[in-house]
Amino acid sequence: MNLINEVLVFSSTDDVVADNFVVPILAEPLERLAARAADLDFDGLEFLPNPDDIPDAARLKSLAEDAGIGIGVINSGRLAVRGYALLHHDADRRRASIDIFKKLIDLAGALGARVGLGMARGDSSIAISGPELPGVMRDVFGEVADHAERAGTFVMLEPADPGYVAAILRVAEAAEQVREIASPGLSMMLDTYQLDQVEDTYEEGFAAAEGRATHIHLYDPKHWPPGVGPERLDWQRIRNAMERYNFHGSGSMVLPPSGDIDALARQSVAFIRDTLTGDA
Repeated sequence: MNLINEVLVFSSTDDVVADNFVVPILAEPLERLAARAADLDFDGLEFLPNPDDIPDAARLKSLAEDAGIGIGVINSGRLAVRGYALLHHDADRRRASIDIFKKLIDLAGALGARVGLGMARGDSSIAISGPELPGVMRDVFGEVADHAERAGTFVMLEPADPGYVAAILRVAEAAEQVREIASPGLSMMLDTYQLDQVEDTYEEGFAAAEGRATHIHLYDPKHWPPGVGPERLDWQRIRNAMERYNFHGSGSMVLPPSGDIDALARQSVAFIRDTLTGDA
């Protein structure tokens, strides 16, 4: 079985440019997005919908099928850049954020995709903190997990760097939440930026996931995808940790932040397939 069985690209409609998103992603009008990803040799999309203008699932699915690719993950990150947060300190804003997140779950269910939950929980400037936090997390994660189970999909909780979220910084903390909620609607995912910046070692991060993660973000601290760029992570070591700690699933990469974007993107896709898939 391949370690990375599907290479996806961070992608959104072209209005994402106005959001100044934190990593470089493939941004195209909806009608051209899937075909553009296919042209760059990707297997599918990790799609970031505009939470205030969520595309029609049937149309999005048709465009992907016409391009011969899939839609593996719905990324909720654009909630964060638009001021939403599932753990918002304001109860009304928190409820509005949960309701929009549920629409992303419904979109994922209709597409046969999963939902990533990282930045959408909120950073330290807006997220709830203190003694109320554990109870709010339990209620919010339980609610979205129940909704995901009914929609035929699941939410993947992502540990992240403290610059992006206020809670669940380490893989072990994400795994603890998944165990506590104990629902088919809540799982977890990994991120090589977080593994490099927050965990003590790659190996400890993969070990803490306990084989639960089925998706991983692939980019370095300078937001370069694997195999290209001036500063590279130890991808062979990451690959070995995947194998040792039983990671199998899809992987998503960002676009290169500079240079010949198309050529470098194809080079990175080829590197992932060569280095992070089957036998070393």
